[in-house]
Amino acid sequence: MRQSSRLLLGSALTLSAVLVAPMASAAKDVEPPAPNVLLLVDTSGSMEYKSSSASFPTCDPTQDNVSEKSRWIESVENYDFYLHHRLIQSSGLDQVKVQSELANFLKSQPHVVATYTAAEMKDGDAPLGDPYFAKVLESFHPERSGDVMVVCQPYFFASSRLTGTTHGSPHPYDTHVPLMLLGGNFQAQIRSDPTTPLAASVILAQALGIPFPSATEKIPVNLFQPAK
Repeated sequence: MRQSSRLLLGSALTLSAVLVAPMASAAKDVEPPAPNVLLLVDTSGSMEYKSSSASFPTCDPTQDNVSEKSRWIESVENYDFYLHHRLIQSSGLDQVKVQSELANFLKSQPHVVATYTAAEMKDGDAPLGDPYFAKVLESFHPERSGDVMVVCQPYFFASSRLTGTTHGSPHPYDTHVPLMLLGGNFQAQIRSDPTTPLAASVILAQALGIPFPSATEKIPVNLFQPAK
């Protein structure tokens, strides 16, 4: 009885396959595979604000049309504003002057306490009595950082969301990062002298007895136990 059931079930499956196969083939002809599609995402705003003539907004600084988005700013990452360098160059404008204009505009906005241009960072001359310049300079990279850096007042940060948090400001509550060391030849102690997480690489190299990485921080004094 069990063998007959298996034969009957096998025959039914074979018959089903024969009946379904032509239908599947027909369906394949009626519904061909979807074509490959390239999705272009333009974050500059030119697609978002088309004019009635279906043309993109022109980047003319003399125009006073607030209904169109300008493309002078290419992107904004955290507190860094990146200008559209090719557009500025093709418009015959000076990069340093455009940086200065943007910095002055941003500094006039509510809850912004300081702005710095890439040109100022490259010069490295801190304004007298400026509490933020040196810390912003430590995070500046001439080839990667923005054209203008913004510092918001304490406990404020720029965001499109109403809630949340972030990091990266030069304020004490955001730069007080503990550096904890365990094991090795370290002296047991609690210290309050300022250091930086960047010192971790040179401390680790010293503990392992290997050459120091390039451009490293200094090892804090009296960190290791005296050699016996």
